[in-house]
Amino acid sequence: MLDADERLAPHSGPALRRAIARGGFDCGLVPLHEAKHVNASTAEVLSGKARIGEVNHLPRLLRHTDDLRFTGIIHETILPWLRGRGMATAFVPADIIHLGASLDVRARLAKSERNIRLLERLAEAETDDPTPLGYLAHEYLELGRAHDARHAIARGWSRLASAPPRTSVLRLAVARIRLQLEDGDETGALRSVAEAEAICARAEPVGRGVSRAAPGRAAYRDVPCARSGGGHPLAVGGPGVTRAPGGVGLTSR
Repeated sequence: MLDADERLAPHSGPALRRAIARGGFDCGLVPLHEAKHVNASTAEVLSGKARIGEVNHLPRLLRHTDDLRFTGIIHETILPWLRGRGMATAFVPADIIHLGASLDVRARLAKSERNIRLLERLAEAETDDPTPLGYLAHEYLELGRAHDARHAIARGWSRLASAPPRTSVLRLAVARIRLQLEDGDETGALRSVAEAEAICARAEPVGRGVSRAAPGRAAYRDVPCARSGGGHPLAVGGPGVTRAPGGVGLTSR
């Protein structure tokens, strides 16, 4: 599945066909690269030279079933459908380039302002789910609105105890830890990792997990609850997130 502002990298067709022929999964997680400029070349984006943040692995190769549904008014999800089918996932080594996140497109379409309005509506409608508040916090951080991001994070964190089963807390935790590290609060960041790790161990979200690292570092790594059918960690995009062996980490630098 591709959005209108996305392109499949030239080498990706054969990789998709091989994954389909191999089978054994309902949801293929495909790397998505956010292009920094709409006129950036494929090579520049894939190499990271013209990419925003790190690579995200998103559910884009889906088994066609009668009950397949996307839900939500923004950042739509297939998680209810996938839960019902036993969470059978696999990593697919294809590449998608997303042009709609480039700075010029976001500014021209006022995407951040639109996203914030929709995420606030979603957060009010789904009062137990912290997920929209994790997305909301990142939108505020991208606009430099740290105070609003902190408020969104606090609202989301207060929902963790009552969150629906298998809720992913990764995006919310990344935003919280990012601000804590920017404040120099490494102890608080490690505490956040421990809390998110405990929730992850209970919830087993798709392909994502949290673990401790060395003192002074809060890192997302490949732990049991982070494994999917492919057995590899998912990457997390966005400023303040760095790649680390076995996963993705936030480091105090």
